[in-house]
Amino acid sequence: MDSKESEEKVEDRHPIYYMNCRVAYWKKKIKHELDEWVVSIYDDPIQITKKDKNTMQRLYRKIYKNSTAKENKVVVVRVFSKKIVGYTNY
Repeated sequence: MDSKESEEKVEDRHPIYYMNCRVAYWKKKIKHELDEWVVSIYDDPIQITKKDKNTMQRLYRKIYKNSTAKENKVVVVRVFSKKIVGYTNY
């Protein structure tokens, strides 16, 4: 396998990003924000919030823990930094 074949294979795959993000959440109708790390194939805050279920569930569990409130929202507001840590297999 020469270098051209390996470069083509890497280019065809999606990058995996490690990012530092600002996350907004609400408790008792008061908006709070905190900085949190995220690993995802998406690098846009809107795409992370809408499409990356695993990341959003992890953030939800970390922020709300065992809360039974009805309307708990978690939103990725801003990406501060991003770094490519690997590539997907598809």
